[in-house]
Amino acid sequence: MLAAGVLGAVDDPWIRWSWISGHVDVITAALVQHIQLTLIAVVIGLTIAVPLGLVAWRSRLLRGPIFSLTGILYTIPSLALFSALVPFTGFTILTAEVGLVSYTLLILIRNIVVGLTSVPDEVREAARGMGYRPLAELARIDLPLAIPAIIAGV
Repeated sequence: MLAAGVLGAVDDPWIRWSWISGHVDVITAALVQHIQLTLIAVVIGLTIAVPLGLVAWRSRLLRGPIFSLTGILYTIPSLALFSALVPFTGFTILTAEVGLVSYTLLILIRNIVVGLTSVPDEVREAARGMGYRPLAELARIDLPLAIPAIIAGV
């Protein structure tokens, strides 16, 4: 039965394997473009999200506005966002990147804050007791221990 299902997929009228084999170059170019768009959006998103995440983690007063602003960006439907961006950016890669980056911010910032908050206070106290300054504590203790939660958002 399984073999019939797999073999039946070869004769599926909805999939034209001859078209796919004849357009490998188009499919490959689209795949490369998709990967480029994704990597650029994640790198730019992290560049923006890490400082905002650190601010939100350190300042409870600013955490709400940062989460609210990125939450509002996240709730805008993509078709509406891209339609609103086209008059300013045209039909360019910039339009896609602005939209993709805006959608990554909420997820990345929340995961950065959650990751940094999950570092046990005892570990921070031990670092301070060993003479770590705040920046060294962040770079050598907090961020390495928060990386699993941050990567979950990437």
